[in-house]
Amino acid sequence: MASLSFPVPDQNSGAAAKVLFGRYPGRVNGCGWIAVCNALRLCDMPFEAEKVIAALSKRLPFRGRFGAMPWRVSSVLRSFGLRVSASARVKRGLASLQKGDTAIVMGKNAGAPEWHYFALRALGEGSFELFNAGPARGGYEDLRRLYRMFRIWRIQKQTDALH
Repeated sequence: MASLSFPVPDQNSGAAAKVLFGRYPGRVNGCGWIAVCNALRLCDMPFEAEKVIAALSKRLPFRGRFGAMPWRVSSVLRSFGLRVSASARVKRGLASLQKGDTAIVMGKNAGAPEWHYFALRALGEGSFELFNAGPARGGYEDLRRLYRMFRIWRIQKQTDALH
């Protein structure tokens, strides 16, 4: 995993595509651990991808066939000293992000049965830079056309929360 570089823009190519999560490579089910690692990088938090994968792999159903479980995301992010607010109100959560804020979104790909996690950074004025998602930049309406979004994890460093 030494060749991994974050943020990962695409789970289907590069070193991340080959990293196993359970019995499956990143190109199949890596979006969850990639989203968490990307978010940690965007928050300038030191981390090791192996430890993130191990933490998300606890009690992994069906040998990882369905990827990371959503109930593990908050606890893994908190273990790195981040303050996390999870909500099913994605539109409201995205609207509350300030320029530079980081979040993870989980949604269902439009026209496909797969669920997908991706990290994003707020650029301000309702626009976002997306990591491991298409388009690479856009606003809520752009995302809504591609994903039926179900969950958002808004992330804040503990030191940011105190100021």
